[in-house]
Amino acid sequence: MTRIYGLTGRQLPIHPQPLPDELFTHWFTRLSHSNGLKVQTLADRLFGYPSSFWARDQDKLASQQAIDALAEVTGQVPADLLRLTLRPYGDYLYAKHNPFGNTRWILPLGMYHRTRRHGLQFCPLCLRSDVPYFRRCWRLSFYVECDHHHVLMLDACPNCKAPVMFHRAELGHRHRRGYPPTVNCFRCCFNLSWAGAQTYDWADQQAMLAAQAAIFSHFRHSAFLHERTFESAQTFFDVLYLLCNRIGSSRRTGELYDWVQEQIRPHETRQINRRVNKFDDRPIWERARLLEAAFWLLCDWPYRLNCAIRELNIYPCLFTPERGERNTWLLEAMPLFD
Repeated sequence: MTRIYGLTGRQLPIHPQPLPDELFTHWFTRLSHSNGLKVQTLADRLFGYPSSFWARDQDKLASQQAIDALAEVTGQVPADLLRLTLRPYGDYLYAKHNPFGNTRWILPLGMYHRTRRHGLQFCPLCLRSDVPYFRRCWRLSFYVECDHHHVLMLDACPNCKAPVMFHRAELGHRHRRGYPPTVNCFRCCFNLSWAGAQTYDWADQQAMLAAQAAIFSHFRHSAFLHERTFESAQTFFDVLYLLCNRIGSSRRTGELYDWVQEQIRPHETRQINRRVNKFDDRPIWERARLLEAAFWLLCDWPYRLNCAIRELNIYPCLFTPERGERNTWLLEAMPLFD
């Protein structure tokens, strides 16, 4: 058994239950603070001093040994704790989960020691609930709009522009009794739940409905797009990811974004950064624009993409599945490009 200094029983005195879709590291933070411990202190006592627990993206990395150690001192079932991590998304959103590097559809945190540059989104209206907490789905790059309040997600403190790092809100409070709420900005202590909420101005109603139906049902193992049902959600999300990357790319397919904007936003002047190649590395508003463009193309598949390729003289092979993927849904459109 893991021995924690001052603990006479086999479990911590207080072990809060995980909330629906709660993020693993947020639950760990609540567990630490409810027992009067700092997050680094609990990590040191569980995994050995000095622990590098917070120097890694534990929502992706969390090892089975760490899960078992936490289950032992909290009385939780290891499988239930594992579901708090991002690893289960690998069952239906992407083919391979990479705990040590970038993974498709997962926002990178930009880790540097125990600090983060970006990666965690939040809905300010969700944080105004009775028990505010950070959700797993807020780490998904296609989750740009809250499925409950239908407002655009935020990824930084509106007061000081600092990234969200709830595990560092306790810094500077060594002699304070209790710890600040995790919804407070770690830098300026601004309450993130009071950040302004904005709705996303979808230019095409059909694309909006298709995007919301697909994005809001990401937790299912199947996906829907109008009359088409995909028994494997990965089949759909593979194509969606390919389209989002190709539409925003600066190589040979970059004109496709401008072409789509001319169709749905003829007076659009705001441009995306063409130097960013990966969809997951983009800010929220750019990801929202690319998702809107991709779903607009998918709403009349493959006619609209076929028209764009003919008008822009783009090589159809750029839209074929990546190496190792066999997506017949995307390949069925290829004969129309000849």
